[in-house]
Amino acid sequence: MEDVIYRQSTQYRFFTFTPSSLSSLRAATNAHAAQQLLLELGSSASPELMLTPIEELKLVTYYLTTLFALCDHFKTGSAVKATAMTFLSRLYLRISPLQIHPKTLLLPILFLAFKSETGIQSTTWFIKTAAEVNLITTKEELLAPEINIAMNLRWSFQVLHPYRGIEGVKAELLVRGELPKERVERSCAKARSLLTGGGLFTDCYFLYTPGQITMAGLWAVDAEMCEGYLRSKMPAGEEKVLEKLLRVVRECAQWHLLARTEDGNNYPGLLLRLPQNGVFMDAEVPAELKKEAVRIDRKLQLLRKPLNGKVKHQATDAAEEERRAKKRKLEQDKMDLDDVFGGGSIIPKK
Repeated sequence: MEDVIYRQSTQYRFFTFTPSSLSSLRAATNAHAAQQLLLELGSSASPELMLTPIEELKLVTYYLTTLFALCDHFKTGSAVKATAMTFLSRLYLRISPLQIHPKTLLLPILFLAFKSETGIQSTTWFIKTAAEVNLITTKEELLAPEINIAMNLRWSFQVLHPYRGIEGVKAELLVRGELPKERVERSCAKARSLLTGGGLFTDCYFLYTPGQITMAGLWAVDAEMCEGYLRSKMPAGEEKVLEKLLRVVRECAQWHLLARTEDGNNYPGLLLRLPQNGVFMDAEVPAELKKEAVRIDRKLQLLRKPLNGKVKHQATDAAEEERRAKKRKLEQDKMDLDDVFGGGSIIPKK
């Protein structure tokens, strides 16, 4: 399960954490962004008005559902969708909604995922497709955030997706012929659907290896088949290793992929994507959680409103100064044309 390719990847080096270190990173990012925003706002804000870390987590997860639906509109396929969702999740480990609103980055992130997974770079097609759902953007707006996104992703564009391992398991089980074909195909299809659906809203990618998540997806839909497969792969005399592996797979499945609000929280006090923390993990957003996300969004908009006004005022001042400069230039040009000597200066009489 400890795949050599994974251990050498940037995914392992930059985006693999323990539950406590992941939680600490989110809290630190929120604290840093709140401090910066307080300095920008000056006396017009207090620390109590800032978004809390859990509010940030809920808001970003809500925009993951928006991105998920956007991928369906673009007919991205599993690879681009999973990569785009992963990019957004990774990005908001190191930046905060207090700094950049997730909504403004959905299209740039999706476009970057397209380039990363398929090589498609046609901005014309992308902008036209986005406009079909009233998301209006320009080529400049689409490409401008790309360098900032790339930097905060640590230039790590490769994503090792667990769902891809399901096809290998299915092929091997079918060749063996020990289980009914219908069962193997049905269970593997359900596992793939879980890992390309609700699984993308969890923190599994940050906490487990791709192989562990693959097996957890299979365990979640057919525990008997999954455990039988793992036992068949383990050499004789490695019972302790097998039990350790099964414990990790069950944990990933039960505590994350199959987590429910009514379950006990196995990570008390930690900032993790769990329904026990009020963070939904599905493309279908419950009404009460959507209401909560809207409340947080409005809170963020009100918080940044003084800055928006300041930026708008600065932009207005700049535009007015530019208008005046153009007017002065036109007047000077007119004087030059009116001067029979062809210059703007006055020649003194002798």
